[in-house]
Amino acid sequence: MRVRRPSFIRPFVILWIIGGFVIGRSPTFADTRPNILFFFVDDLRRYAGVYADPNRRSLNDIVKTPNFDRIGREGAVFNIAFVPIASCGPCRASLATGRHFWNCGSGAFLNGKASDWKGHENPFRTLPRFVDRLKDSGYFTQRSLKTFAFAGGSTRS
Repeated sequence: MRVRRPSFIRPFVILWIIGGFVIGRSPTFADTRPNILFFFVDDLRRYAGVYADPNRRSLNDIVKTPNFDRIGREGAVFNIAFVPIASCGPCRASLATGRHFWNCGSGAFLNGKASDWKGHENPFRTLPRFVDRLKDSGYFTQRSLKTFAFAGGSTRS
C-alpha cells in the first residue's frame, strides 16, 4: 500500500518559491544609489559628438562616439570647466582628494615623487580619495591609465 502525501503542500511550496523571486526583484529591495560614471579626460576638447554644433562642420562629423553621446544626452555634460590649478597632476590630486592642491603633498607638484620628501611623511599617501569613499560605500570603482594612478601607489580598483 502506497502512502500519498497531502496535495495541499505543493501549491504552498510553489507559491513560496515564486514569492521569493518576486520579492527579490521588488524595487523596495533594489539598490537605490545612483550610478556614477565619471570621465576625466585631458584635452578632450569638443571632439565627442555630444559637443557637436549642428550648424557647423567639425571633427564631430568624422569622429563617431555613439556611446559617449548617449551618456551625454541621458546625463550631465559640462560645457564650462573650472580647475583648481592649470597643471594636470596637481589638478588631479585636488580633484581626487577634494583639497586645495597645496595640501596634497607630492600631488601638489607636477612631477612630485615620494623620494622628494627625503624621509618626511608624504601626506598624499594617506589622503582619502573620493573613489576610495565610493568603494567603501559599496560601489564598484575602476580607473584607467593616469587619472588617479598617482595616489600613493594605490592599486585599488
